Formats: sequence, structure tokens, C-alpha cells
Amino acid sequence: MEMIHPDDAVLLRKLLKEAKAMPTGQIHSVNLRFVDKNGSYCWMLCQIQLLEKEQGKARKIVGKLSDIQEQRLKEQRLIEKASIDSMTGILNRKAVDHQIADRLVSAKNGFLFMIDIDNFKALNDTLGHAAGDEALIHFTSEIKNNFRSEDLIGRVGGDEFIVFMTDTDSEQAARHKAEQLLSRIAKWEKAALSASIGIACYPKDGSTYEELYEAADAAMYQVKQQGKNGYCL
Repeated sequence: MEMIHPDDAVLLRKLLKEAKAMPTGQIHSVNLRFVDKNGSYCWMLCQIQLLEKEQGKARKIVGKLSDIQEQRLKEQRLIEKASIDSMTGILNRKAVDHQIADRLVSAKNGFLFMIDIDNFKALNDTLGHAAGDEALIHFTSEIKNNFRSEDLIGRVGGDEFIVFMTDTDSEQAARHKAEQLLSRIAKWEKAALSASIGIACYPKDGSTYEELYEAADAAMYQVKQQGKNGYCL
């Protein structure tokens, strides 16, 4: 058991404990992380089978281990590829929606930011799509540099982004992040950039992702109605 990841050792013990009730000849399997000679964990497929019974008792259990590390890595790369927005390198709409909803299950508090680039269509029309793409990439970089590594960041539309800043109930911190981001993007020399930012507080403004999204979206449109280039909490 010392060779197995502590979390996975529990699964193997459970499987072996329940083995006597398994149908004879049926193969049961579980994926486990085993430590290799370098001290790193690698994924193995553990299969066990209960052999003949004699007078109601199991005679023996046979098992087989197969290296599935490369398979798991390939699967993980495919999952990551399907979750990433190809233009900006951050989470796409489906992935960020799912991850924020998951994060809310254990989060005690936090803030959801809806961020929309002001007048992006005009920028595209005036300077061209290549310049628009460059603006999106730069804007994404500024968002990533502005927030913490543990905060969830995603692109939910052409020029619309979302951030979930978790495990804080400080409105002052949320306001500071919004002001800091507006200041950062205003310094870009290649084109005039500004944004409208709507912020919703969890759980004050909503206990579900849908409620928070609606609240932050409404706050963002309030900023747009007031002339853009600002934030509303």
C-alpha cells in the first residue's frame, strides 16, 4: 500500500474487501496511482478476478496491473484542448461555466466579474480583424496579470470575459481589482481600450451561478448605460 497514492489506497482496500461477494470469473477494475522509481505517481489500471469457490469460500484472487499513464495524459490533453479558447488560451464558455458552478459548491464567498470591451466592433471595423485579434490577446493578458492564479478566467463571447474571484468577501478588494484592470488596459499604446465591468457578490447577490451571472450582467449593462469605461458592484 505504500506504493499507492493515499487517496487511491482507499479504493483498492474497498475493492479487495468486497471481492468475496463478487461473481466468480467476473473482472473488476479500478484506476490507481502508483509511485515510480523517481518518486512520481503514474496511473495504472488494476484488474482483479475471483477464481473458483470451494464450499462457499473463495480460493484465490488474481490481479493484473497495466500502465495507462500515457493514455491518461492523452485524455487529459484532449480535455484541456476542448476546454480552452483557441484565440486567447483561457477557458472557453462551456468550461468556465462548468468550473465556476463546481467552485460554488465549496466556496464560502467570492465575486463574479462580467467584463466587456467597449466599442470592440468599431475597433475591428476601423483597424481590421488582425488588430482586433491582437487587442483580444492583449486584453486577456491584462486580465490574467490583474487577477490571482487561483481565480477562474474565461471568454464567454467575442469581446466578453468572465472572472470568478473566490474565497473573499472584501468589496474593497473587488473594487480595487476592477479599478486596477481599467487602469492597465488604458495604457495600451496600439489602440484606445476601455471596458465595462459588472460585479456580483456571492452569496449576497445570488446563491447559484445563474443568479450571479444575471446580477453581474445587469451591473455591466448599467455601466454601459452610464457611458462605459467603469465598473458597478
